[in-house]
Amino acid sequence: MPELDYIQICRKTLFPFYVLRSDNIYFEDGLLFLNGKIIDDRNQKGDTMGKRRLQTPHKLASLGKSIFDFIQLIDSKETRFVDSRGFCFYYVKTKLCEVISFQISKKLSKGTHTTLFLKGVNCPFSISYYPTGKDWGQVLMLDGLPWKLVSVSENKLNTYKRKI
Repeated sequence: MPELDYIQICRKTLFPFYVLRSDNIYFEDGLLFLNGKIIDDRNQKGDTMGKRRLQTPHKLASLGKSIFDFIQLIDSKETRFVDSRGFCFYYVKTKLCEVISFQISKKLSKGTHTTLFLKGVNCPFSISYYPTGKDWGQVLMLDGLPWKLVSVSENKLNTYKRKI
């Protein structure tokens, strides 16, 4: 399996990812195996692993925990994944980034999500819940620019570094 860093993840893979909890992964005759059980059948038609899994006559292994975005990926302690196209890889954290707290200036509830506006940040962030009592947002800075909202909190947190 190839080792990918954060730039390669963005270029070569397609979310969602699924955690592979074993190192015993191999590909044989168009079938992707994990511990002797089938994860993906590339002999079937379909551009995603999910479509091929629906068509295969073989008994399938259950997939691990789903990872839907990059923040979940960098929060995960796991390193082995398969993406939705059936591409297996190791994720290697290589870049050190700062996480800075910004005060929340406005919260707009949209029913299914909330849009947060932060003082000193020109782009809004969306989260899937309304952050009651939370007045600060922690933002992962990539090359000095705000990239991803990592968390929200009641109090301002000290700036810290995080490897992605």
